[in-house]
Amino acid sequence: VAGQAKTAEEVAVLCLRVPVRNAGKRAGRAVPQLYMEMSAEAGHPAPLLKGFQKTGVIMPGSVAEVIFRLTGRDLSYYEPSAGDWARARTATVHVGESSADIRQV
Repeated sequence: VAGQAKTAEEVAVLCLRVPVRNAGKRAGRAVPQLYMEMSAEAGHPAPLLKGFQKTGVIMPGSVAEVIFRLTGRDLSYYEPSAGDWARARTATVHVGESSADIRQV
Protein backbone atom coordinates (compact mmCIF):
# COMPACT_ATOMS: atom_id res chain seq x y z
CA VAL A 1 0.00 0.00 0.00
CA ALA A 2 1.44 3.37 -1.01
CA GLY A 3 2.55 5.49 1.91
CA GLN A 4 2.45 2.59 4.37
CA ALA A 5 5.28 2.67 6.93
CA LYS A 6 7.84 -0.12 6.79
CA THR A 7 8.86 -2.13 9.81
CA ALA A 8 12.50 -2.24 10.91
CA GLU A 9 12.80 -5.71 9.39
CA GLU A 10 11.75 -4.39 5.94
CA VAL A 11 14.22 -1.49 5.72
CA ALA A 12 17.56 -2.14 4.00
CA VAL A 13 20.31 -2.40 6.60
CA LEU A 14 23.08 -3.50 4.24
CA CYS A 15 23.69 -2.48 0.62
CA LEU A 16 26.28 -4.30 -1.46
CA ARG A 17 27.55 -2.82 -4.74
CA VAL A 18 28.89 -5.49 -7.06
CA PRO A 19 30.69 -4.83 -10.36
CA VAL A 20 29.78 -7.16 -13.23
CA ARG A 21 32.32 -7.29 -16.08
CA ASN A 22 31.60 -8.61 -19.56
CA ALA A 23 34.81 -10.48 -20.37
CA GLY A 24 33.35 -11.88 -23.59
CA LYS A 25 33.49 -10.66 -27.16
CA ARG A 26 29.76 -10.00 -27.51
CA ALA A 27 27.30 -7.77 -25.70
CA GLY A 28 25.30 -9.63 -23.08
CA ARG A 29 23.25 -9.51 -19.92
CA ALA A 30 23.89 -11.12 -16.55
CA VAL A 31 21.83 -12.10 -13.53
CA PRO A 32 24.20 -12.11 -10.55
CA GLN A 33 22.85 -13.96 -7.52
CA LEU A 34 23.66 -13.22 -3.88
CA TYR A 35 24.01 -16.15 -1.48
CA MET A 36 24.54 -16.02 2.26
CA GLU A 37 26.01 -18.48 4.74
CA MET A 38 24.91 -17.69 8.30
CA SER A 39 26.84 -18.65 11.41
CA ALA A 40 26.32 -22.16 12.79
CA GLU A 41 23.72 -21.16 15.41
CA ALA A 42 21.24 -20.47 12.60
CA GLY A 43 21.21 -24.16 11.70
CA HIS A 44 20.54 -23.40 8.02
CA PRO A 45 21.94 -25.24 5.04
CA ALA A 46 24.34 -23.08 3.10
CA PRO A 47 24.29 -21.19 0.91
CA LEU A 48 20.88 -19.49 1.00
CA LEU A 49 19.77 -17.44 -2.01
CA LYS A 50 19.04 -13.92 -0.73
CA GLY A 51 18.61 -12.00 -3.97
CA PHE A 52 19.36 -11.55 -7.63
CA GLN A 53 19.63 -8.56 -9.94
CA LYS A 54 19.39 -8.37 -13.72
CA THR A 55 21.81 -6.14 -15.57
CA GLY A 56 21.07 -4.26 -18.73
CA VAL A 57 23.10 -5.04 -21.83
CA ILE A 58 26.82 -4.92 -21.04
CA MET A 59 29.16 -4.26 -23.95
CA PRO A 60 32.37 -6.34 -24.30
CA GLY A 61 35.02 -5.17 -21.84
CA SER A 62 32.53 -2.96 -19.98
CA VAL A 63 31.38 -3.11 -16.38
CA ALA A 64 27.89 -2.71 -14.95
CA GLU A 65 27.07 -2.36 -11.28
CA VAL A 66 24.29 -4.10 -9.41
CA ILE A 67 23.16 -3.23 -5.89
CA PHE A 68 21.84 -5.81 -3.45
CA ARG A 69 19.80 -4.42 -0.55
CA LEU A 70 19.50 -6.73 2.44
CA THR A 71 16.96 -6.18 5.18
CA GLY A 72 17.08 -7.16 8.83
CA ARG A 73 14.95 -10.18 7.96
CA ASP A 74 17.47 -11.25 5.29
CA LEU A 75 20.16 -11.27 7.97
CA SER A 76 18.00 -13.23 10.41
CA TYR A 77 16.81 -16.78 11.00
CA TYR A 78 13.80 -18.17 12.83
CA GLU A 79 14.63 -19.31 16.35
CA PRO A 80 11.96 -21.85 17.43
CA SER A 81 12.91 -21.77 21.12
CA ALA A 82 12.31 -18.00 21.20
CA GLY A 83 9.35 -18.14 18.82
CA ASP A 84 10.85 -15.19 16.95
CA TRP A 85 13.48 -14.10 14.44
CA ALA A 86 17.09 -13.73 15.59
CA ARG A 87 19.89 -11.85 13.85
CA ALA A 88 22.81 -14.04 12.79
CA ARG A 89 26.03 -13.14 14.62
CA THR A 90 28.09 -13.48 11.45
CA ALA A 91 27.45 -14.24 7.81
CA THR A 92 29.48 -14.74 4.66
CA VAL A 93 28.15 -13.37 1.38
CA HIS A 94 28.87 -14.91 -2.03
CA VAL A 95 27.96 -13.55 -5.47
CA GLY A 96 27.91 -15.55 -8.68
CA GLU A 97 25.91 -16.77 -11.65
CA SER A 98 24.62 -19.67 -9.50
CA SER A 99 25.42 -21.43 -6.22
CA ALA A 100 27.81 -23.66 -8.20
CA ASP A 101 29.52 -20.69 -9.90
CA ILE A 102 30.57 -18.27 -7.15
CA ARG A 103 32.68 -15.38 -8.44
CA GLN A 104 33.04 -13.12 -5.36
CA VAL A 105 33.12 -13.69 -1.62
